[in-house]
Amino acid sequence: LGMLGFLVIGFIFLVDFRSGLKPGFPRIIYPIICTIQGLVFLYSSLVYWRFSRLMSDTPTSKARSAAVGLVEVCGKAIATQELCSASGKKCVLYTFEIVEEKTDHKGRKRERIINSGTLSASFLLEDDTGAILVNPDQAQVDFSNATRSNHKQSWDIVLPYGPDMELRENLIFPGEILYIIGRVDKEFKPDGTQHRVIHKGHTKEPFLIFRERETQVQKRIERSFWKCFALGIILVIIGICLFNVFHDMSLLSLSALLPQSF
Repeated sequence: LGMLGFLVIGFIFLVDFRSGLKPGFPRIIYPIICTIQGLVFLYSSLVYWRFSRLMSDTPTSKARSAAVGLVEVCGKAIATQELCSASGKKCVLYTFEIVEEKTDHKGRKRERIINSGTLSASFLLEDDTGAILVNPDQAQVDFSNATRSNHKQSWDIVLPYGPDMELRENLIFPGEILYIIGRVDKEFKPDGTQHRVIHKGHTKEPFLIFRERETQVQKRIERSFWKCFALGIILVIIGICLFNVFHDMSLLSLSALLPQSF
């Protein structure tokens, strides 16, 4: 939304500039959009702050002693089932997109997603005390540290998939360090014994998988919070200042549009 606000302001300014900066242009829209954009950044900073508080309030547990309820656990992914991605890489979870790229008559490249999905298998999360089973169904997986990027998303693997098509994959590999926030419950095995599993709990409970340690995630969330907070405050102040500057100009513009009475 922040980038969309910048694009809108840029487009409106371009229209205003091409029109010769005529007095009748309603420039009051500049401070309005700027202020709204600042409020969007401030809201985003609130979301980051709430997530940081969630991380602080959720008890950090070891795999062997994780209690029933919402917990956070950090450990190494250990595969319990054979799972290979479409590119042939062994993994415990992967998401993919098959994208077709075409060039239109104006020379612009257009992408169309032919197929996409997520495949996963239960795996163990192991730390220095033991291991706990993870059922990754319905998990929100953060792939922001993937090795390759395009304008929309980051990817671990990008391969040709045919004429004008690409296969893009993000994967969690066996042995990768993960930080997971989710619900721990006890489940019964077919032999009647119990085991603990991290999975998606109630609808409002988070189930998040990060490919980083907790400290790295915390630092990234804090950086994002301060960036959004600072941008929000700056844009709101600029919006208020622009409103004061353009207020009289907008009144003159509106009066110029009204029919003159004699």
